[in-house]
Amino acid sequence: MNRKQRRATAKTSAGGGNEADMLIARANALQGRGEIRQVIPVYRKLVALRPRDSGLHFNLGLALRSLGRNTEAIAAYDQAIALRPDDPEARNNRGNALRDLGRTAEALVAYRQAAVLEPRWPAPLHNLADMLVELGRPGEAVPAYRRVLALQPGAAEAAYRLGLVLRRMDRAGQAVSALKAALVAQPDLADGHRMLGVLYAERRQPDLARARYAACLSLDPEDRLGARLLLAALGGGILPEQPSTAHLSRVYKDRAGREAVVSRLPTYYAPAIVADRLARLVGERKLDILDAGCGSGLAGGLVARHARRLDGVDLSPEMLDHARTKGLYENLWCKDLVACLEDHRQAYDVVLSVGTLIHFGDLRRVFAAAATALRDEGLFLFTLFTDEAILDCDQFRLAPSFDYASGGCYEHGRAYVARLASSGVDWTVEMLDRIEHEADHAGRGKAGLVVALRRTAR
Repeated sequence: MNRKQRRATAKTSAGGGNEADMLIARANALQGRGEIRQVIPVYRKLVALRPRDSGLHFNLGLALRSLGRNTEAIAAYDQAIALRPDDPEARNNRGNALRDLGRTAEALVAYRQAAVLEPRWPAPLHNLADMLVELGRPGEAVPAYRRVLALQPGAAEAAYRLGLVLRRMDRAGQAVSALKAALVAQPDLADGHRMLGVLYAERRQPDLARARYAACLSLDPEDRLGARLLLAALGGGILPEQPSTAHLSRVYKDRAGREAVVSRLPTYYAPAIVADRLARLVGERKLDILDAGCGSGLAGGLVARHARRLDGVDLSPEMLDHARTKGLYENLWCKDLVACLEDHRQAYDVVLSVGTLIHFGDLRRVFAAAATALRDEGLFLFTLFTDEAILDCDQFRLAPSFDYASGGCYEHGRAYVARLASSGVDWTVEMLDRIEHEADHAGRGKAGLVVALRRTAR
C-alpha cells in the first residue's frame, strides 16, 4: 500500500532556476498522463539539478518501482530518506520494493520504521501484517491488522485478511466475525463470500456455505476465485474436469508475484524428486524434453543437463517471464498444455510435468495428448497429488483441504492412473510411487505420486 505520488512543484527547494521549473512542469504532465517511462529521465535530470530535494528522489523511486526496477527504486528511496530521515512514506515504499525483491527481513524493518514515524497511518501496518503472514508468522500479524481496523474501522481488506489469519490459527468464530465485518464494509467483496463459505463448510454448515459460494459466483462469473469447484464439492453442481482458465491464471499470477520468496522455500520437493527419477531412467543421454507446465523453470533448471533441447509451456505469462530470465529454454509457449502437446506430434523424447497435472481431474485427454507428442519409447514423467484415503483407489476427487481446493487441485489414486495407462495401447507403467510432494505453510506434508509412463512403439 502506497500513498499517492508527490507532485513536484517549483517550490520544492531553492536552486535549479528556470530549467528545473520547466522540468517539474514536464514531470507533472507526464505523470498525469501515466507516461512513466518518459518521466524517469526527467526526474533524473531534476535530482541532478536539485540533489537536496527529497521529494524528487521519492518520486523517482515511485516511477522506477512501477516499472519493476526495484533495485534502482530502493537507491532513490535511500536518497530521499538520507535527506529526510523522518519520512514514513519513503520508508514504507522502500519496504514494498524490498519485499518485491524477496529481501523480507529488510522489508519488515522498513515497515516498522514507517509505522513508528506515523503511527496513525494504516498502510505500513497493513503491509507489515501481510509480510508477517507471508513469512508464516500469523500470530504477530493479528495485532497489526487489529490496529489497522482501529485506525480505519471500515477497512474491508484488513478485516478480510484478519479473517484469513484467524482461520489459519483455528479461531473460527473470530474469523467468521472478521469476514462478516469485511462484507458489511464491502458487500461486493467476492472473496469475502467465498472465505465465509469455507468457514461454514468447515463448521459443517453446508447450506450456509453453498449460499456464500453462490454469492461469490454471482460476483465472479468467470470463476477467477474457484467457487464453482467448492460449490460442486458440496453437491451444488457437477465437479468440473478442470478449474476455469481464469481461476488458474489468477492463482499463478499471484504466485508469480511472490516468486522471489516461493522459489527459495525448501518445502517444494517435487522438482528434485522428478529430476532424480529422470536421471535414473535416462542415464547420461541427451534428449529433447518438453517441460509441460514449466512455471518459473524450477524443474527445468534441475533437468537441463539431460536436455539436447528443452522447451517449456505454461498458461501463465507472469510465470513464463520468470522462466525466460533463466536462459534454460529454447522455446517458451504461453498456451494450454493439452493443445501444445497435440500441436507437437512425435517431437519429444521426454514430456515432463511437475505440479501441473494436479489441476486436472480426468487425465484421459492429457494422456492422449502426451502420447501424441512423444516419440516411440518416449517417457512421460509427472507428479500428482494423492492422500492416504484415496491412494490405492481407482478414482480422483477435488482435494478436500480448502487450501489446495482453492488452488484448483485434485487428488488421484494409484489404481486410477494404472487403469488409465493400461486401458489403451499407448503406455507401459515404469514407475508409480508415493512421495512427499511438498509441505504447506505450517509444515504439514502433502502426499503425491511420481509417475513414469513409457510410450509404446506405434
